[in-house]
Amino acid sequence: MVALNTNGWVRPQQQASWVAGHIIQIVKAHIRKENMILFPVAQQALTPEEIAEVSRKWKSISLNRG
Repeated sequence: MVALNTNGWVRPQQQASWVAGHIIQIVKAHIRKENMILFPVAQQALTPEEIAEVSRKWKSISLNRG
């Protein structure tokens, strides 16, 4: 539930919490779509060698970022 302050506005902390909750829902839905649609299609379309190449490149990108 969102409480309004005396001016009729949503408190910033509650607004940030609400936004964060929605971002989490969006990210979870995105990951679910990748897992259920994108990755199975890619596995059918790519050869094992191509999948291995994508995996190597992804690991390289991930390691270089952080």
